[in-house]
Amino acid sequence: MAEKIWANLAGVWHNLEKEDPDCRMGSKGLSPVMWYANGAKMVSGEILPGEHSFYNYPYVMVIFKGESYRVQPNQLQIVGE
Repeated sequence: MAEKIWANLAGVWHNLEKEDPDCRMGSKGLSPVMWYANGAKMVSGEILPGEHSFYNYPYVMVIFKGESYRVQPNQLQIVGE
């Protein structure tokens, strides 16, 4: 099954590889499909007692059309064909 990785970047949904063949994801800089095939790793923030911060939530870095985005998992869609 072929997967398409969609991400909501600044309020607009994008088919990452279709719209940017140079798109990269995660700490290893993999293509979106390879990122997903290799376990879809995210960064988890450190949870501090009594404090809540944007940095505590899991995310993946996405490089799309030369811009860096910090994307939370609820802003990603994996579509299988």
